[in-house]
Amino acid sequence: MSSDEENNGGHPPSPPRAASERGKSPGDPAIEVFCLFKSYLDVQLNDFKQDLRVVKPQKKPDVSLKKDSNNVQFSFNADLQEGLEQLLRMRLPNEAHSLASELVSKIKHRNKLIQIADSSPGGWFTVQEYEKPKLGSDSEDEKKLRQAEARAVKKTQELQTF
Repeated sequence: MSSDEENNGGHPPSPPRAASERGKSPGDPAIEVFCLFKSYLDVQLNDFKQDLRVVKPQKKPDVSLKKDSNNVQFSFNADLQEGLEQLLRMRLPNEAHSLASELVSKIKHRNKLIQIADSSPGGWFTVQEYEKPKLGSDSEDEKKLRQAEARAVKKTQELQTF
């Protein structure tokens, strides 16, 4: 036992007293500022704890692609998307929030293109045809994809005959 514990009847020493107990008056401005700062930090800490409870790790999409190179691209993009979505759940300024949101939608679109290229016999030619702008046509996505697929397969066959 230390000498402090012996003097306290075997109990560990008590924590240091607050400044108000050491002779400062309760109306001391330094103590009031400290108390306000402490309460502010307590509120911020509680908010942060609640935010941590809300943020749950999302499982990565279960996508199996035929080509390893497409798999690498897709996984990398999925990791970036996950990080950006975590940013979106934080309290960001409007400008940063809209930029992060825009980046998430671009990554989602890119991963869609990777999946199209991987599953199509025309590969990235299908994506090129799919992405070509159509003048005066606002057809549905699947129709556009089928047409792009047909053009890409035709191009692939033409290249293989040479």
